[in-house]
Amino acid sequence: MSIGNYFKKAAYIGLAGAVLCVGWDLARDISKHFEKINHYRNMSYQEVIAEIDTPQEAEWYVRNYIIPKEKIRMDSFRLIHQNRVGDCAEATVAAAALLSDDGFPPTYLDMRNENQEVGHAVFVYQSNGKWGTIGINSSDNQSPRFNSLEEIARHHGFEKYRLGTIGEGGIILDWITTGRDLVFSEGEEARIDLEAGYKRVSK
Repeated sequence: MSIGNYFKKAAYIGLAGAVLCVGWDLARDISKHFEKINHYRNMSYQEVIAEIDTPQEAEWYVRNYIIPKEKIRMDSFRLIHQNRVGDCAEATVAAAALLSDDGFPPTYLDMRNENQEVGHAVFVYQSNGKWGTIGINSSDNQSPRFNSLEEIARHHGFEKYRLGTIGEGGIILDWITTGRDLVFSEGEEARIDLEAGYKRVSK
């Protein structure tokens, strides 16, 4: 075998080995991913709340444990953990519940455009004077880097925004454990006009 062919063969062997290593690493990561999901699945919603302590851990749960699915009703965290499905509203509730025993208030940012009934929501939290977000989409999950809520709404391309607290403003108090739809139905005494609470994003 010529020296050139020898090195060519060695290069092929090295490349094949690298591909195998990458494949093994990927398989290991996938295995760990599903192990973590099964770990959470075998826990009660109370145990998950107790185990998850940081926004980063809550973000992983929201992005990996919850299966994105558009819904008509808004579920409590107990049902979210049980059924594993939700949209941006459930992601917000889940993040708030998971961090409810860690000093983070259950605040969310509702963002909309003009003449649009349905918008988008993310859980918002503060660290060192900056705002961070957790949500159902990969782009929703941002480490604390925003100086204001308006900056978050602008980042997502919306024209108006409103800061809300889960358990207030049309959302029932028992938002972690109830089996009811979290949003008050029309005609209920506690329902309020939310439109007045929106602020416009400056041009």
